[in-house]
Amino acid sequence: ATVKVTTVEETAEPPPSGESIADMVERVLPSVVNVRTISFGGGSGEGSGVVLDQGGLIVTNNHVVEGTTRVNVAFNDGSHRTLRGEVIGVAPERDLAVIRVDATNLVPIRLGRSSRSARRGWKGSSRPMRRSIRATPAGRSSIWRGG
Repeated sequence: ATVKVTTVEETAEPPPSGESIADMVERVLPSVVNVRTISFGGGSGEGSGVVLDQGGLIVTNNHVVEGTTRVNVAFNDGSHRTLRGEVIGVAPERDLAVIRVDATNLVPIRLGRSSRSARRGWKGSSRPMRRSIRATPAGRSSIWRGG
């Protein structure tokens, strides 16, 4: 498959002053997706991902899609739609995968720097198995630095 290189614009601006955690979660929720998989032998799995661009690129973890025979993506953008996805790239050493869905006008996530969000004192956690997203206080040690 041919992969088109997409530039993702970083937004360094902080959230609007006085924005609550609930407001921030509501703002990003349309960009968060649920990735549902079926693997050889009929096993199923689930994970989360985020929309990178309006044209259907989604990033998730490689361990979510590794060894799967089918990938479906459910959206939180109010459409209540689930689309078939195709894994178009993986980086197992970084536990990343890119999925493409046949869609337009998706809501891409606004990216920033994790070091800036940690200074603001919050981090997010997507929990697709429980169908919820939560935000919790973050300390400097909460940023995973790899190893």
